[in-house]
Amino acid sequence: MSGEAASHRRRLFTIPASAPFLATFAQALLDGAIIPGFPDRGDPLALSAATIYVPTRRAARALTAELTRLVTEPAIFLPRILPLGALDDFETGQIFDADGDSYDPDQPEAIGELDRRLALTRLIEAWSARITHAVVTMDAVGEPQMDADEPFVVAATPSHAFALACELAGVIDEFRIEGVALDDLAKLVPDDFDRYWKITLDFLKIAFDYWPSYLDEQGLLDRVERQARQIKQRVDAFKHGSKGPQIVLGSTGTNQATADLIGAISQLAKGAVILPGLDLAMDETAWTEVDEGVAEGHPQAALKRLLETLECSRADVIALTPGVASLAPRERFLGEALLPAQVTGTWHAWRDRVEPAAIATMLNGVALIEASDDGEEARAIAVGLRQVLETPGRTAALITPDRIIAQRVRAELARWNIEVDDSGGDPLAAMPHGVLARLLLDCAQANPLSSDWIALLSHPLLRLSFAAQDMARIARHAEIALLRGRSFHIADIETVLNQARMAATDRHAHPALKALTDVDWQNIETMLRRLAEAVRPLAMAATGDLAGWAHAHRQAFEALRAGDAALYPGDDGETLQQLFETMQASVAAGLSFSHTDYSGVFERLAQEATVRGPRRAHPRLKILGLLEARLIPADTVFVAGLDEGVWPPQARTDAFLNRPMRKELGLSSPERRIGQTAHDFTMALGAQEVWLSRAFKRGGSPTIASRFLQRMEALAGPEAWAACRSRGEQFLHYAQALDRAPDKSQPVAQPEPKPPIDLRPTSLSVTRIETLRRDPYSIYAERILKLQPLDEAGEEDGARLTGTLTHNVLAQFQKANPGSTLPPDALERLMTIAKAEFEPLLGDASFVAFSWPRIEAQLRAFLAWDLDERAEVTRLLVEERGRLAIPLADGSMFNLTAEADRIEGRGMDFRIIDFKTGVLPSHRLIEAGFSVQVTLEAAMLQRGGFVEAPAGSQVSGAAYVKFQGAKANEIREVGSDRKGKPLPELIGEHHANLVVMLGDFRKPSTGYRSRPFPQYRLRFGTYDHLARVREWSFGSGPEEIGS
Repeated sequence: MSGEAASHRRRLFTIPASAPFLATFAQALLDGAIIPGFPDRGDPLALSAATIYVPTRRAARALTAELTRLVTEPAIFLPRILPLGALDDFETGQIFDADGDSYDPDQPEAIGELDRRLALTRLIEAWSARITHAVVTMDAVGEPQMDADEPFVVAATPSHAFALACELAGVIDEFRIEGVALDDLAKLVPDDFDRYWKITLDFLKIAFDYWPSYLDEQGLLDRVERQARQIKQRVDAFKHGSKGPQIVLGSTGTNQATADLIGAISQLAKGAVILPGLDLAMDETAWTEVDEGVAEGHPQAALKRLLETLECSRADVIALTPGVASLAPRERFLGEALLPAQVTGTWHAWRDRVEPAAIATMLNGVALIEASDDGEEARAIAVGLRQVLETPGRTAALITPDRIIAQRVRAELARWNIEVDDSGGDPLAAMPHGVLARLLLDCAQANPLSSDWIALLSHPLLRLSFAAQDMARIARHAEIALLRGRSFHIADIETVLNQARMAATDRHAHPALKALTDVDWQNIETMLRRLAEAVRPLAMAATGDLAGWAHAHRQAFEALRAGDAALYPGDDGETLQQLFETMQASVAAGLSFSHTDYSGVFERLAQEATVRGPRRAHPRLKILGLLEARLIPADTVFVAGLDEGVWPPQARTDAFLNRPMRKELGLSSPERRIGQTAHDFTMALGAQEVWLSRAFKRGGSPTIASRFLQRMEALAGPEAWAACRSRGEQFLHYAQALDRAPDKSQPVAQPEPKPPIDLRPTSLSVTRIETLRRDPYSIYAERILKLQPLDEAGEEDGARLTGTLTHNVLAQFQKANPGSTLPPDALERLMTIAKAEFEPLLGDASFVAFSWPRIEAQLRAFLAWDLDERAEVTRLLVEERGRLAIPLADGSMFNLTAEADRIEGRGMDFRIIDFKTGVLPSHRLIEAGFSVQVTLEAAMLQRGGFVEAPAGSQVSGAAYVKFQGAKANEIREVGSDRKGKPLPELIGEHHANLVVMLGDFRKPSTGYRSRPFPQYRLRFGTYDHLARVREWSFGSGPEEIGS
């Protein structure tokens, strides 16, 4: 140590949680209380001689603002303020900024983070390649013993290896941060642990053997190691003195390099260390118990370790300010509540000597919000933040480690058009530019979903050289024309366009599709061809390195954005552009990514890339992370997420090293993180007004209150804690009232529109008659309002399409073979028809594997049934259309239409068959008149409604048939129920009831009521949302579903 630091008292200070940290320090610095005689207020350059180390860049900006506010000189140079950096992921997320003076040209450069991960990915792939099957154990010489019957699935693809490389990089960084040599991994004795850990240790050779060798070959260093070396250089330089005052502000020294820096600065004659919230009032017995193990979860654990590293005690530390007198009782309460578990036995004595009124005083200004779920918690916090703004000049901050809470609160504040500065930012993957880039990859994959295309085309940043409003209109038209219920690969775009134009000419085409004009179709074609040109290079690529994929991805993205003034506007645009540039500059020799692999890598990188903002945030509101909250004050603080697993986080070991291994290596225990968050908690409660919040359910799962809250409640007692709860209910009531309907609101009445008679339908099919009976409102919406639903957006080919195609196959086969016997090759003919009909689906491997065998079995079951059935059939009518004119009481005529699946002539009688692929109607539904398809078709046939059957013909049978393949065919013979009515009576009754019902709907007083018979309601109501069923039926009790 130089003569400058040979003999002096160390300047160690602390600022209590109740004092504004930066303001207190800045004032003390300017007053000369930190470094005696510094600064010379008469010299405008004096402050610039000092260097102040703060935890984060945001803290640096805040300190700069605080010093600027306090100085009175007209012109002054501020001190140099440096963020300590990302040496400990627990402490900061920023990057160390080494000053130019410490630059060493002989020191190797740091490997880029992405290049490091890619290099580790190559090493992991090489390790995985030598293990051909699942590893059972390791033998005595360290070779893996494998199970030849099981494949090895670890790092089976480049994207999986990349994900594993990210985790391994974290382990390497942790070793660097805590000053543990990677070589120490080799010193672990495998026999001391379970034999399966040998497998892990074999994998970790990548970290302690192959990885250092790779860095040496490349002449590079890990970034964390290089940062540690820079700090060591600075520490070594301090041995020869310093150019000016050196001050460490607000750090707890939780990593070895930072602790070394703090130790060196503390010994300088012009050095000072300001600790955050050191408890000088804790009695020595409790202080002694703050040690390793569970006690590492104590708020003072990190500060105690730092003092031990500095070879100092609490007696060497001076409080810069006594804190706010009114908050001193609260600090004493928190100190007692968070005592190490070994000494909490003193609580009884403490409660005996402290009056209840005094405890209530200690908790003045503290309120507890206990919400039913995380959504209600966010609303209550947002209401509280909004209320703070009603007081001019008052500030508020939300402090939480949970990004979901922060995002929810920001979303709730948006209802008042309030943007808030969020230190955590948002992942690029969730921002508009990131979403568009991800959707582009989704649509370029081998089998994109129609929902992927719809999302891409409707994205507000998509341009394709169109104006924004034109692009939005064309996207809507393209969705109607191409993307409802279907999807396509970009290579098939011309085929898909031709098919869509043909579909628009079909008589059954949706009115919205028919309404597209030639100009609309031209715009759709132009847009899709531009889209194909943009996406095709990305979609058609097979494999490539990361840089090549990134180049193709970027080109395609920029083609999508073509036509806008700026391709990458805004903060998220700049972040995406930087990500593309980083990936394009990456070095990944030997790594070959498929489209799926690249998508996985991009997704991870976009999730990690943080977009800061907004730039126009409200100046009096902030959302802070735990570290920044130590230093940045607010009048009102909301401490959110106080549930176990959130605050504090769950104590977890990493995926590679168990607790005994970590202890043997000298790595910190998982409880150390809990101690850090406990310290953050006590610092957060230093504000004048504090609102604590938790949720009984988070993410739909029950939660347990944070141990910090549980300790406070246990010490405070039920009366004082109930008062905190009572204060917190204020914002809960407001939050609950935000979206609550007025108390006097009345449910909407069950709709029963009564349109003019001349608008009412005069023709319906037998299937729509069933709908008219069960839900007249659906007929009103369909036939009178002329509303037809589009296919569901993103709907995949499912049961409905399969059922339609199966009907088509049966119809074609029966029409081709109308005789009473079938040819010997009937099965081959049937399957040929089926393969032709199902051709669009047979290209889907999952359909072939799971659905096609079932359909084949159903067709075989049909053929077996048909062979037996035809033995008595003399004539076969397939998909026979019929029409019957029915005179009504008002003199009008109503046309009843039908298309019968199968009408069998049996001598002079007929039998009507309806094929079903879904659930067959029960005898109960048929008897009640809610499933009348075959009985009304029978009535039509008897009255000459089918040309091929003369009037007066008799119907001797009617049935619903379902073919089930492996199971027995299901046949529902109408009129066969022993307790029910015979078929002739049902035919006559259903026809008579139909005439009465149709006559009623010719009366102006009869309305088209929604669901008049709830117990027989349709299972799926297409127009239920228009009828507002959920509103008028709410609270009416469960409805029986007919089947």
